Amino acid sequence: MLPIVESLLASHDSKDSQRAAAELLCGVIGGSKLWSLEKQKKLWDWFDPHMKKVLSVSNIKTDTSGIWTSFLEVSYVCNLTILR
Repeated sequence: MLPIVESLLASHDSKDSQRAAAELLCGVIGGSKLWSLEKQKKLWDWFDPHMKKVLSVSNIKTDTSGIWTSFLEVSYVCNLTILR
């Protein structure tokens, strides 16, 4: 699955690819809270450099900024609210 997500993330000019990547990652991150800590660490070690690229000023476009804003809201804010 990682090569598919990496391919979608690399398509900076395709709004549909960016949306697909964001939705896939959102689901994986949401489900990963049920994984072992070792598997979670592997996910975050892979995920961190990719998100730095995606969210960098040179890569984010006006038509995809809303996609990634929603991704961050759902992945982080909603998951934190559920844990309370």
